[in-house]
Amino acid sequence: MELYLTNRKRGAFPDSMALSPEDMPVNVAIKALDLAASSKSGVVMLKGNEPAIYPDLDALLAACAKRNMSIFMETSGLMSDGAKTLLVKSSVNLLWRVYRPEFYSPADMAEMRVNLQELLAAQLSVQFIGVADDPAANYEFLPQLMAEFGVKKLIMRADCRTPLAQRRPLAAWCAAKAPVLLKDGVVLKIDCGMPSCLFSDEDYGRLAKIGMGYGQCVPYLGVLPDGRVCHCRHMAQLPGPQVATFKDENALRQYYFAVFRDLQWYLQPFADCRQCQSLATNQCTGVSMATKAIAVQQNYARLKAEIEQEGENANGEEHQRRLWQMTEAALLLAFYADAIECLEELRRLEPANGDVHYLLASAYWENGRLSEGEDEFRKAARLVDNPLVPLGELHRRLYANGNLIKARLLQEEMRRVKQSMDEKKAAGEKKTEA
Repeated sequence: MELYLTNRKRGAFPDSMALSPEDMPVNVAIKALDLAASSKSGVVMLKGNEPAIYPDLDALLAACAKRNMSIFMETSGLMSDGAKTLLVKSSVNLLWRVYRPEFYSPADMAEMRVNLQELLAAQLSVQFIGVADDPAANYEFLPQLMAEFGVKKLIMRADCRTPLAQRRPLAAWCAAKAPVLLKDGVVLKIDCGMPSCLFSDEDYGRLAKIGMGYGQCVPYLGVLPDGRVCHCRHMAQLPGPQVATFKDENALRQYYFAVFRDLQWYLQPFADCRQCQSLATNQCTGVSMATKAIAVQQNYARLKAEIEQEGENANGEEHQRRLWQMTEAALLLAFYADAIECLEELRRLEPANGDVHYLLASAYWENGRLSEGEDEFRKAARLVDNPLVPLGELHRRLYANGNLIKARLLQEEMRRVKQSMDEKKAAGEKKTEA
């Protein structure tokens, strides 16, 4: 669980986020900690532009200690003496973001180095995150800094929204450095956003020899300062419900797997990914979720503008085509209110289309309109060839929602439907034989 605590920062660093409100209220942070404490790992990652200057850091660390949580913090290394004292007292594990030297003023560079030395002397666990804002830049300063301070772990991080071709120089650098660093006892890891297709065959083989993995796109579930959850930092443009909505971290994880399952495999605009062997061998799911989301959002905005321009002169078939495309985009992005608007219009135009009713049912349900969703699932069951599909989805949702009585009654109804279908099939086969 990642908590994006604050918009505050000490320097003009390239990976700064735009967070609102400026600081996460303590009560929101406590709810997020309760959720994180419910998981088996019991780990929390404190993030934000500079969590070490979060004004309620002492209360938050005390709350973590009360829940026996393992605490990790991403930091730029610029912090007060008071913050350092709190970090040492709570035995916080530090992920130290290291930027290219030109991003530090001389005073900030001096402070960062002093703070690093003091926290290492206090026996805190420190690993570096090399922030590769420019994948083509020179990052030789990182191994030098690690050797100077005795840091033995390095994570290379590139923005997953950067075009794949532009990330290849960084991939080559990592492949060349990993075996060299390993000889010195330094472990190099690649953060998400660096899939295997970025590496040449030679580099791929070199990394395989030392058992090094690749940075596939995986959810890093987080909580924004306003209490809404997000899939990861770069997917924060599509926030989910309030953190208090979920009973435990597993429920939050299941929510994101369900909501963005189709987006994870959405590759329509990415021709290179569709032909990639990494995808065919299940090593990758294509470009990052954030890149896919941006592509879908752009397509959605284009379709919306085209429909608005149609006005009263809309061509019937073309209008319906755009409505279906907008529906697909809205569902991929979990824009359920927008999907409902499109699907209600499609229902008016195609009242006998069972797929319209099925999708509308799902969108109603996700938007909290459960009774309307149930009605639409039942309409879909009357219109599609196999009524067990919409009825089965309704049963799954009733059961997951805790409506066990309705779910049991529906299960019995589905048994009768299946029996009737089997009898009709047997009668049809008998007639064919005759």
